[in-house]
Amino acid sequence: MIGVAQEPVIAFGRFRLFPRRQMLFAGEERVPMGGTMFELLLVLTERPGELIGQHELMKRVWPGRIIDPCNVRSQVAALRRALGCSKGAERFIVTSSGRGYRFVAPVRVGEDAHRPSAAAPERPAVAQPWRAKTLIGREAQIAAAAERLLERRQLTILGQPGGGKSALAHAVASHVAGDFADGVHLVSPDADLPGRGLASSDREMLIVVDAAERNLDAVAALADTMLAELPRCALLVTSREALGSESETVLRVAALPVPAEDEADADAILDCAAVKLLRERMAHVRGDAAATSPAQLASLARRTGGNPLAIELVAAEAALIGAGTLLHALDDSLLLSLHRRAGSLRTTIESACAGLCEDTVTLLDRLGAVTGSFTLEIAARSAALEPGRVATLLRALAARSLVEIREAGDGIRYRLPEPVRAFAAERLRETGEHRGSIARLRRWLIECPDRIAREPVLHRALLAAGTEGEDFGALVLASVPAWRMGNRHAEADHWLDRSLAAANPVLRFSLLEACASFQAAGSGSAANLRRTGEAMLEAAQDGASRLAALRAVWVAQVATGGIDAARVTAAAARVEAARLGEPDRALADLMTSTVLHLEGRPREALDLVDRVIRLVPAGLADFAWPPLRTEALALRARLLLLLGRTDEASGAAAQAVEEARETGDPHALARVIALAALPVAISLARHPLAASLCERLTALSSDLALPRWRAVAELFQHWVSMAVEPSASAEAMEPSLRALAGSPIGMIRAWASTARAEAMVSGQTLFAAFDTVEAGLARASEGERWLRPEWMRIQALALARMGAHEGALALVELGRAEASTQGPWWLSRIDAAKAMLLAGRGGANDPGGSVVRLPRTTTANGRLSRPIAVRGAAPHRTPSTPAVLIQLAEG
Repeated sequence: MIGVAQEPVIAFGRFRLFPRRQMLFAGEERVPMGGTMFELLLVLTERPGELIGQHELMKRVWPGRIIDPCNVRSQVAALRRALGCSKGAERFIVTSSGRGYRFVAPVRVGEDAHRPSAAAPERPAVAQPWRAKTLIGREAQIAAAAERLLERRQLTILGQPGGGKSALAHAVASHVAGDFADGVHLVSPDADLPGRGLASSDREMLIVVDAAERNLDAVAALADTMLAELPRCALLVTSREALGSESETVLRVAALPVPAEDEADADAILDCAAVKLLRERMAHVRGDAAATSPAQLASLARRTGGNPLAIELVAAEAALIGAGTLLHALDDSLLLSLHRRAGSLRTTIESACAGLCEDTVTLLDRLGAVTGSFTLEIAARSAALEPGRVATLLRALAARSLVEIREAGDGIRYRLPEPVRAFAAERLRETGEHRGSIARLRRWLIECPDRIAREPVLHRALLAAGTEGEDFGALVLASVPAWRMGNRHAEADHWLDRSLAAANPVLRFSLLEACASFQAAGSGSAANLRRTGEAMLEAAQDGASRLAALRAVWVAQVATGGIDAARVTAAAARVEAARLGEPDRALADLMTSTVLHLEGRPREALDLVDRVIRLVPAGLADFAWPPLRTEALALRARLLLLLGRTDEASGAAAQAVEEARETGDPHALARVIALAALPVAISLARHPLAASLCERLTALSSDLALPRWRAVAELFQHWVSMAVEPSASAEAMEPSLRALAGSPIGMIRAWASTARAEAMVSGQTLFAAFDTVEAGLARASEGERWLRPEWMRIQALALARMGAHEGALALVELGRAEASTQGPWWLSRIDAAKAMLLAGRGGANDPGGSVVRLPRTTTANGRLSRPIAVRGAAPHRTPSTPAVLIQLAEG
């Protein structure tokens, strides 16, 4: 340091300060330091041992500027770090809370720099701040606690057993230690707590009392004495109960956030505070927690409820035996028995419960049957006590941090911390009262099924509590509307299967009917639905139940094209309905009208459908699936279209969509769009409307989250594309058609198949088109007779494309005779095709000898036999065709 050593020097500790050159050295190494920080150090070292107020510092270091006091604290903190105050016992700057700062190290100046000065008065020795371990997920709470402590001088940290109160207090003490000239003093609540003899009134000390619940009265007396006699001291307390002193400020420590039940994003799971702590503690024991999947970490974290002590104990066990093994074994008993040197969760909670009155303990135990947050009404029902008494007891539990209280959208809600709930549930099982509490809560949900949607966590826990008792099947049955409206098909299938295995004869039919409703909505195959319907017939006890069973069997028959069997079943339903009331007759009429529609008798079907709509007016409660009225409106729209009443068909389709929307049932809305609104819009070439409806159906299919409805949405996407752009690929529709084989919307699948076949003809894949048409005609002859005229029209177009105009015209005549019995819609399409064929007759020729010749004979069912190429023909080569026929084939 040549040239620098000749300047006046301010020395303290191992540092040398050179004011003129604004340099600070630690030994021979220069300490980097900005100008503001250097000015602050100069001002403090000018008057060592003296208190320099914040305002004076602001005037000296920032002359002529308005500075926020927070900037002063920030610069002091930065200066402390530069001087290494946090790395050892050597301290230079202490804070007098709310007053200013004091430079406490001995200072030597100028030529006397090597001799100690008497600048700093000797201070009594006290405990120095410890280096607290880093806490995960507590940064905001540490900052808030430090701010409250410095502002109010007394802070009590409350929290659940094992909630990390002590660790938080240590972190807060470390955070504010520099603000107390005489450091931090940790005292035990069991010792003789210091009062007046603690120190003189000029001492600046932070006193920390951990686990104050062991001696609340003494700690409260200390608080009163300290605040009155030691104005420069502060008190930091951890406890399960508040002290109740006059100036006490309370900070409640919440559990660490855990991943949501439906959280699947790995990054979101790993970013959750509870999972971070779990991984850090597992890595501390094993050295590597990366092998544990995010899903396993999320499950373990949720099992602890975010309780830090539970997380540490679970982490240690998971690191030893593996997360997967632990998850299979981690019940309430194992969670409570996990221990460390200081004891287990069970002993920690037992100590928190010590001294509670008998009624309070009883309430706590009975709340062990409640999972998640709960209302006062739920607590009263679980405990079989009066709500007023329960409210008083809950406040007593909350005072011990055994119950959390929070504001929610539906009012005040309570929650047992997960370790406390596990402790209470274990005790409840030991007393034999667990089954009684579960039964009371199940009955509470059954009495008002609307509660199921409002209490999903409690609902799932009560289902998982066991299949014993009649209340289990009754709860499953009461859950059906919530599952349907919430699109929770997989959950419904699981619990319905379990309830059927344990159901008594009284409930069995109703549970089977619920199964049928979900299978018809799209979660099951037609074969499964038929078997369920047959089981319903066996379990049926009266006419109404037999009618419901017949409907399930009938839906499966219609879905698989068994129209003859469906006609017999509909007739049996009409016999049963004749003995019952109007809604039942409406169901039988709807079944019969659908059969008539599929048989190609739309006029007769429309008369019955109109009667169904009159019998089931809008707004009438309809618990059938699918809903009778919306199904009838959808069928009416299709029938009106076939009868050529296109404006009425559009209106009926719109009415069906609106009424299905008003039911709030997404499945009903999706069915109406698929069965009526979209087919009518596509048929009438209302392409913008069809595209809009297709987008709506796609969104619904995403919400429904069922593969079958995704296939329906994809089917219509391709159908609309082919309607808008005839050159669109017809093969893109094939996967959706395969996925919908045997589905409850089979009639629309068949209609879409005709559009695909026509697109294949337009795309000149004629032999593949013939295969598709022949298969369609076979199905139409067996059960989809309403589509026979359309299939015959498309086959005629294919024949014309191949130059067989005579055969095409002959087939058109057969199709016209078929269409004339059904209604104007198919007839108008066939007449248009006939006109096009006549206009282009004789225009196709192939001098190369590849013309396909067709015999004029027909099969027994009226369709022309498969075309056979003559010698030398090229089967996959299409001869030239007049433009008028190309136009006809394309639309």
